[in-house]
Amino acid sequence: MATRRNTSRGSPKGFRSSRNGRLAEHFDVKAITSILVADAWTGYAPEPPPVFTYRLARASDGSLGGEARLVFPGEPSNAKKLSREVRLSAKVTDELLSRISRIPLRRGTCSPKEWVTDDYPDLRMLFHAENATTGIFNVAVLYLRSDDGAVMPWRVFVDGDIFYTEGNDIERIARAIDRLVGRRQLERERTKRLTDAL
Repeated sequence: MATRRNTSRGSPKGFRSSRNGRLAEHFDVKAITSILVADAWTGYAPEPPPVFTYRLARASDGSLGGEARLVFPGEPSNAKKLSREVRLSAKVTDELLSRISRIPLRRGTCSPKEWVTDDYPDLRMLFHAENATTGIFNVAVLYLRSDDGAVMPWRVFVDGDIFYTEGNDIERIARAIDRLVGRRQLERERTKRLTDAL
């Protein structure tokens, strides 16, 4: 199975931008009510790639909880879909949101010089925030579909504004979420089910 690589190195050609602060300056990170993550791999492999999805919702005590799911479309039925319940304490949630708030942004447009057509990650993160008083909500989407940082870094969409981000800040956050929701445990459970089926 393909492993995630650091795909957001450096500033690519084809981008025009000016530094424009951090995510918290454009999006109310503290008001996040839910986080959705979809992590897949796209390429020419004969079998469909695995898909990890995390759906976490904010509770009244400030914690995040929900489900982590791993789907292997090409596997036998006993290992095709696995899931586990997830609960992040209010303290852990606050630490995660603090890291998210510091994501550096550059406002800019993307005109990549080439597109990778073999293997590349397709990773999406969606943050939904809602004002508890007015009920007005905002959405931020972080999107990566690239085989190399020189082709395209992370794209960030916040209520109609388009940004990108350099460095590996989001990559580190994605790995942190993997650990918090137990991605490795799901992978081990899949291996066990496949072994038991032999």
